[in-house]
Amino acid sequence: VELGRDGASILWSEYRIDTEIDAAKLVRISLDGSEKVCLTCTLEGARDQVPVVRPGGDWILFHSWHGHALTVGAPGFGGIGSDVWVMTRDGTRHTNLTRSGELHDHFHAYWSPDGRYIVWTALDWNTDEGGTGRSDVRVARFDPNGPEGTRLVDERVVRPANGHWYETQWWAPDGSGFLYTETTDTAI
Repeated sequence: VELGRDGASILWSEYRIDTEIDAAKLVRISLDGSEKVCLTCTLEGARDQVPVVRPGGDWILFHSWHGHALTVGAPGFGGIGSDVWVMTRDGTRHTNLTRSGELHDHFHAYWSPDGRYIVWTALDWNTDEGGTGRSDVRVARFDPNGPEGTRLVDERVVRPANGHWYETQWWAPDGSGFLYTETTDTAI
């Protein structure tokens, strides 16, 4: 659950059992209860979770299994099948930012305090593509109006896939860095 940056709404992931395919969808409701809107219902059959509102409130980052056949865990929490997506506050312009193939996962994504960057953890289990099942930490600049549409640019790995498990967390309030957790030695 996240309070919308407008201070007048709440976002959450709602588990839907009223469909043929069970799915988690992102929902926004005004604090007075007058407006309840499903923001990701057009992404059929997908689980959409962990909404994070961009500073300024114009975009919402979320994690989705949409477009993946093999999924494990839960979108945004680590496993297999999650991509990082964004949409506008009104639930339009759904865009897959990480566009990964099968056996990949992108999770624990967060906006920088100025809303210009996104940090997340990436995991590649696809051995045919050289995947090792090792996670890394990535940062990229968010470009909502790029020549090819909404996208990430200047993506770079800032913590290597060295066999340690990573989970990215929130950014420092001044944008100087971000918190992450990392296993070492024999920690699981």
